Amino acid sequence: MIETANSTQLPKPNGLEGVVAAQTELSHVFGDEGRLVYRGYDIHELAGKASFEEVAYLLWMGHLPTRSELDEFERKLGENRQLPDGVIEALRQLPKDALPLDALRTGVSMLGALEPNTFTFEPDLDQAIAVSARFPAILAAFYRLREGKEPVQGRADLNTAQNYLYQMHDAVPEEKHWKPLETYLILLADHGLNASTFTARVIASTTSDLVSAITGAIGALKGPLHGGAPALVLDMLNEIGTADNVEPWITNALDSGERIMGLGHRVYRAEDPRAEIL
Repeated sequence: MIETANSTQLPKPNGLEGVVAAQTELSHVFGDEGRLVYRGYDIHELAGKASFEEVAYLLWMGHLPTRSELDEFERKLGENRQLPDGVIEALRQLPKDALPLDALRTGVSMLGALEPNTFTFEPDLDQAIAVSARFPAILAAFYRLREGKEPVQGRADLNTAQNYLYQMHDAVPEEKHWKPLETYLILLADHGLNASTFTARVIASTTSDLVSAITGAIGALKGPLHGGAPALVLDMLNEIGTADNVEPWITNALDSGERIMGLGHRVYRAEDPRAEIL
């Protein structure tokens, strides 16, 4: 407890809760109202209506693109969907039971090592596009390798969600499969200042390269108290096994003081709008 001059006791802060570390125009979570806003747009105006590429452009450039701006942006993404052979070979060396975020961290790090002339100490939008276009390719390549199949290179004529499924299954996906994935990607496109974005900002503040900042961010994202939590939900569901075991499993977990993964949110105190849309 902290004592002031008049001996008034103030509550001890919980971590960095309530501490302002930075300001951003990208997004804002209105936790008490259950609202998520990107650049002034409520998430309900974007998810399922705009494309993931339009939302990425909005976050990076500050406005939704015109048709010509979107065409140029999609062209640049398409040009960067191919993975260097060195990245694929690095992924090939990973054990099949490696976590997907381990594969992503390794693949992104290899991009920086293999293409130092692309990812310089002066990051720009073209570098951000080059990394972002390859995220799905890295994960899809690792998925295929651990299934005993060869990776499939991306196609310039497919969007981000389409490419991810295409590179996983070597078949152009139907809209009923890629459209929900695109909506999911939009809902997670920006999180303001959390552990992983904070990590990226710290690394970037040293004027290190963009790939180093993103690699560090992926390392933070992997943690089970951050982006690694969804994997623990799947573990929990596998452990529960059947519907008739739900109540006794939950009761035992609560009695033992264990966490129930996938429920609750530190910021959203009302309904999470992302859950509603999904």
